[in-house]
Amino acid sequence: RGVRCDDAGHVIDLDLSSDSISGNLDDSSSLFRLQFLRRLNLAGNSFDSTQLPTGFGMLKELVYLNLSETGFAGQIPSEFSRISRLVTLDLSTFSPGYILSLKLESPNLNMLVHNLTRLRDLRLDGVDIAAAGDDWCHALSSALPDLRVLSLSYCNISGPLDSSLAKLQSLSV
Repeated sequence: RGVRCDDAGHVIDLDLSSDSISGNLDDSSSLFRLQFLRRLNLAGNSFDSTQLPTGFGMLKELVYLNLSETGFAGQIPSEFSRISRLVTLDLSTFSPGYILSLKLESPNLNMLVHNLTRLRDLRLDGVDIAAAGDDWCHALSSALPDLRVLSLSYCNISGPLDSSLAKLQSLSV
């Protein structure tokens, strides 16, 4: 259940969402050796406020990554920008009464998305971006021209909205 392989037997889809997985996930995990993995969903598990492993950057074939509500904390590693085939990225952490646990300081939002030009769906609810309107607006509009879904609730961003957002002509949500 939750595992799909291609005709050659390579794991290409792993959906372990809400499977009551808990504990640590570190860079030595065999998960990061699944070099043909295209879709990974770990949403709704509890990784005990551990740092996001840099190993996600080794999953170069990913087009879908959902780490929402997983309990990861700290800085989002720069290695995430290496997953350049991503179409969907969900790092949302917000739920009522939850504190901002993930953050984008160094790298900032601009550094995260500059290689993720294929993104169509970006959800960063509850991630502490701490950026002014012109910074986060320019980061998104210059790197993600085909973005369709954007969710930035409770991200500690400020305005005013910059006119560069008008470049996101495919944005529908």
